[in-house]
Amino acid sequence: MRAVGLLKCMEHVHHSITLYCTHRTSTHCTVGHVCPSPHHPPHHPPHHTQAYSLYRLGRHDEALSTIQPLTTDAENTEAAQQLYAQLLYRMGRGDEALAVYTSLHTAGQADAGELAANTVAAALLAGQPKKGLAVVGDKGWGGPRFETVFNGACCALDMGEVRQAEEQILLAQRLGMRIFVVYCVCVCVCVV
Repeated sequence: MRAVGLLKCMEHVHHSITLYCTHRTSTHCTVGHVCPSPHHPPHHPPHHTQAYSLYRLGRHDEALSTIQPLTTDAENTEAAQQLYAQLLYRMGRGDEALAVYTSLHTAGQADAGELAANTVAAALLAGQPKKGLAVVGDKGWGGPRFETVFNGACCALDMGEVRQAEEQILLAQRLGMRIFVVYCVCVCVCVV
């Protein structure tokens, strides 16, 4: 019974933050995985922009074949690998996505918090929730972020650890409320 209440709470928090993400970026963003930024710096090569466009259109196979050659290009490795991992994740290839995200973290590339959230989601998809929870508890991945902690709750539930999931979701809710309050303040300031 407690797990059902926790799932309802998770759905409510997920819905609230999805609304926040949708309004913030003008693109749909799921809590399960941090979406790549819709804004690409001008230094990305045309193939990266093409791959990202294909990704946004849901043409994942084409996007994957377009971005894959860029994952070894020294100048564009980080951005290409992030998009590559995102595509692997969206295609249900959790083990491969997990390996890429872990490699990015080990190399010290990209935003540690964003990588943490995506790594936990990929670990869950790969059927390795213990690895996901290890990331949540490792301070080397950055401080607690809503997405990472929420995904950690999903890992705990997958393992049948309802008490731990409840603790994670309550922390995610507190973190999410901070984000939502900041969003509301920003909206109010922009309107005035």
